[in-house]
Order: sequence, then structure tokens, then C-alpha cells
Amino acid sequence: MSNLPVVVAIDGQAGTGKSSVSRLLAGELGVPFLNTGVYFRLAALVKARSGCAIGDLAAELVRHDLEADGDTGAIDGARVEGALRSPEVTRLLPVVAADAPVREVILALERSWVEEAGSAVVEGRDIGTVAFPLAWPKFFLVARDEVRVSRRPEEGERVLARDRHDTAREAAPLQAAADAIVIDTSDMAMGEVVERMLLVIGAAERR
Repeated sequence: MSNLPVVVAIDGQAGTGKSSVSRLLAGELGVPFLNTGVYFRLAALVKARSGCAIGDLAAELVRHDLEADGDTGAIDGARVEGALRSPEVTRLLPVVAADAPVREVILALERSWVEEAGSAVVEGRDIGTVAFPLAWPKFFLVARDEVRVSRRPEEGERVLARDRHDTAREAAPLQAAADAIVIDTSDMAMGEVVERMLLVIGAAERR
């Protein structure tokens, strides 16, 4: 496709297929894919390793080189794929994500990544509301609770608890942007979701 949007923003609840859809869509468009949740997992891993207080984490993060690459990343050049999904990192994730100074550090990393990429599919939980509010198109994925839990059997009900926490947090709460297109993926294959997005992007290109 020509005249691609700079950022295709994909937000939404856990267990809605955001990462799978974002990866597939990026492949269809021939652009890079960024899962911004990787940055927060990297931050949680830095906290776990350093033992610093949450109030000191933002300052600790700027001492390190955090790299996100699709669904994985590196700290100071060392790949940390397995550690990013550890129970400790997952446990710390909501606390880290709720800290406003940490979010500011990560926001700068996200914007720098996109500036270097030029055009990208960016997935997260505040992409259309905070990180790239001028992005278009914006998508927000939802699904029925029982479907989301079934898609994340290793996490179970914690999937729903995390969303409740992120929706209520003061810093960049999980919510759909006013101009986001909401897609319920409960009864859709990931390929169907991507096809719907491609139709919207095609229409955006002709605007």
C-alpha cells in the first residue's frame, strides 16, 4: 500500500488478540511492529534485578539501554526473551505500568522507536489516547470476559484483574480513544480482524 499512516494504533483489553493481530497486520502492510508492553516488561525486569523502589525506577531506567523488537527485547544489548515472561515480571507489571514517571520514560522510548521506523503498527494500552493521539486509524479491541480468560489459560482470572487495575489507574488509564474503531474479537478469527482493519486503512489512504 502507498501513503501508509505513520502509526496504526491498536489498543485494547488483555486476551483480545492484540499482539497476534498487530503482528499479522504489520506483515500485510510491510511495516515494523512494536508491542509497547515489552518496554514495561523490560522496566519490570530492571526493577526485579536492581531491587530499587518503584519511586526510583524511572531514574534507574535511564541508566540502561532498553530495546524493544516486536514481542521481545534487550537490556544493554543482552537479549532477555525468557525473563520477560517470568512470574516475577508479570507480578510487577501493573505496579510499574501505573507509575507516571516510568510511563514518561517509556513514552519517550516509544516515540523515538516510531520516529526511527518511519511507519509502524504499534500495540499497547494507551497508544491512541496518550502515546500517539493524532494517529489514524486507531483500533480498540474488546472481547467477552470468558473468551479472554480462555485465551490466556495460564493467567486465568488475572487477565480480568489486570484490566480492572489498568482501567482505574490515574496515569494513562486503559480506555478507547474517542475516535477509535472498537472491534469485538470474541467470535472472530485473527485473520478476519486484520481484514477489517485493512479495509479501514485502505479507506484512510483515499481520504
